[in-house]
Amino acid sequence: MATLTVDVDGTSAGYSHKHNLIIVSIGEGNLEDHDLLDNPVLNTPSSWSIWMPDLIHEMLHEYEMKVIITPTPDGEALFAAFPHPFYDSKDHGPLFYSAIVDRAPYFALTPRQLLEEI
Repeated sequence: MATLTVDVDGTSAGYSHKHNLIIVSIGEGNLEDHDLLDNPVLNTPSSWSIWMPDLIHEMLHEYEMKVIITPTPDGEALFAAFPHPFYDSKDHGPLFYSAIVDRAPYFALTPRQLLEEI
């Protein structure tokens, strides 16, 4: 399990396989949001806190590197259908999409729905 670091600079989130580290960034102004840390409903994206999509996205990167390891046919098909919704497409290939396919049921979402949320 990766170490989680929360930054308050609000710039970006990331996962480092080399350092076994997930970074989630929350803008300082958002720290006063009343529901920032107390959201008990994880399976409904409409109620996710502002930081949740970034955390899930980075956890999927960890999952792809530690569990999935090789792309699956379903992940390759999802990637072919929706290839580049992310800023940095080189780190978001069929392996990442395979992690999305594998973990989407955990959130009671289809892979496409999870892809759209993160």
